[in-house]
Amino acid sequence: MPPTPVILGAMLRSAKQVSDLIFSPGRIPQVEQNGQLVGVRIHGVSTLTPEDTARIASHLIGSNKSALEKLRTEGSCDISYSLPRVSRFRVNIFTQRGTCAIVMRVIPNSIPDFAALNLPPQLGEIATLKNGIVLVTGPTGSGKSSTLAAILNRINEEKAYHIVTIEIAMEAAETGHLVFSTLHTIDASKTVERIIGVFPLSDQETIRNRFAKSFRYIISQRLIPRRDGMGRVAAIEILKSTMRTREYLEKGEEEGRSLVDAMRDGELEGMQHFDLVIEKLIRSGTLSMETGLSYATNAGNLRLELADLGDQPPPELVAS
Repeated sequence: MPPTPVILGAMLRSAKQVSDLIFSPGRIPQVEQNGQLVGVRIHGVSTLTPEDTARIASHLIGSNKSALEKLRTEGSCDISYSLPRVSRFRVNIFTQRGTCAIVMRVIPNSIPDFAALNLPPQLGEIATLKNGIVLVTGPTGSGKSSTLAAILNRINEEKAYHIVTIEIAMEAAETGHLVFSTLHTIDASKTVERIIGVFPLSDQETIRNRFAKSFRYIISQRLIPRRDGMGRVAAIEILKSTMRTREYLEKGEEEGRSLVDAMRDGELEGMQHFDLVIEKLIRSGTLSMETGLSYATNAGNLRLELADLGDQPPPELVAS
């Protein structure tokens, strides 16, 4: 089998927009491209054996004894790896059925900007914030890190701030700092439930009030395959701190007084709800009806909103 750096280089060159490299016993090496797993044929590499993945893992870990010990005792470890002059990676090595499997997330060499990620322009307002909490949420592989990097880069371009990594987000926000974080949640309202739900019931009212006063934005995103097959497009939901959303957070949501209602009604304030964004992408021809509905928060309601389209594609996509 070729050296690990040779294998990694071949996998990166195998396709455009590779986001992950995956090694699993019993399969050939795979890359993730636009959300799809694609096998990669490499000279000298066939179906991976447990010995093959163990050898690759050993190279990636190198002399990192703490990572090796964590893999041995806990069954997984997270490390960083650099392929000089080519790329950097976030690496997760884990054991399954007594063998090693590896997922390597490609870290872009350059920081993407708002235009490259097609981010809503109203997110530029975040660069003017002086304190509070900004959360970027979404499932694994939805582009949270890229969006957060673009926001921080915008702040670096416009402000002389010192950016640090901390753990005590709520306390930092309450003492006049601007805090950014990511969470694995599917939308803005589920993010609030997740944050409050980790605390004991006796503390939840206090936490709800503290978070209502501290949060500034919750940005949730989903990467959806484009109709034309040219990659994926980000559908972005934006919940912003306003008098209305703070009240709903403090007092709790109820019928007709939900965060979703606030986002649907809050376009002039810079908010947007997933399904309204997906509706626009379907109507513009960027997404197919079937794909868009499969990513919607409430597919039934969205289907009703799109009833005027029937089963026909948007006019600009009809062949002449």
